[in-house]
Amino acid sequence: MSKENTKKSISVLTVVELCIALIAFLVIFGSFMKKEKAADYSSEKPKVILFGDSMFAFWQDENSVASNLEESLGVRVFDASFGGSCLAYLDRDGRLSQSRDAYCLAALTRAIKAGDFRYQINAEISGNALGYFKDRVKNLEKTDISGADVIVIESLLNDYHSAIPAKAQYGKYDEYSYEGALRSVIKSFKEMYPSVRIVVAAPPVTWYLEDGKYISASQKDFGGGTIDVYRDVQKSVADEMEVGFIDLSEAYDNTKEETVLEYTCEGLHPNEAASRLLAEYMGEFLK
Repeated sequence: MSKENTKKSISVLTVVELCIALIAFLVIFGSFMKKEKAADYSSEKPKVILFGDSMFAFWQDENSVASNLEESLGVRVFDASFGGSCLAYLDRDGRLSQSRDAYCLAALTRAIKAGDFRYQINAEISGNALGYFKDRVKNLEKTDISGADVIVIESLLNDYHSAIPAKAQYGKYDEYSYEGALRSVIKSFKEMYPSVRIVVAAPPVTWYLEDGKYISASQKDFGGGTIDVYRDVQKSVADEMEVGFIDLSEAYDNTKEETVLEYTCEGLHPNEAASRLLAEYMGEFLK
């Protein structure tokens, strides 16, 4: 075969190979685009807004409760949860000097109502919070909550950990107690978004390692009572305010010490499997 014929053969082969490669790319890319389209809700307004603590915010990727809930419901879910945050104000002197108070749900609700998030944006927050707090609150500022179908309020664990009084002490809407703050938050949301469904969510059973043994939150008292005291208040306020209530401890059985690490990373935060189960359980409830 002459050099000229050889070049022509190589040229033809190259064109054929390129065509095959292009077809393969289009097939793969087309399939990828279908998957992306099915999972991409960025062009839609959030239909579910999650307000909570690290029970929801622990995972910041596809393992998050929000991501799993999006998959379960097929709608956009916005996670407005902040790890380590309480529902009530922590600063009992009422001076708003506690930087953590900027991200408690009582303060966030006031910011939403006023359309002013400077308290949150200017707060000095240390540790892992720096990774997402500022961006998340800026996204919350831009979110149209009035277009949502459901607001879920899960915040409870850090009020319990911080021994914030479970019962209101200085009036019905005492935001330095768990009961008063929850009542105040629900009242504000109902006034601002009368057509949005509100659901209060009790967290799953949590455990704490002491002297090599796990102690259930139902036996552990940080100074304000066991977690059951706070959960009872949570349920009572939800009933009183005529909003929905879901007990997330029913998503999986974490009532035994021997199963603690089956569903949690260290007794407290849900692992990947538990995060999916929480989302599936909530998804069924919210449908």
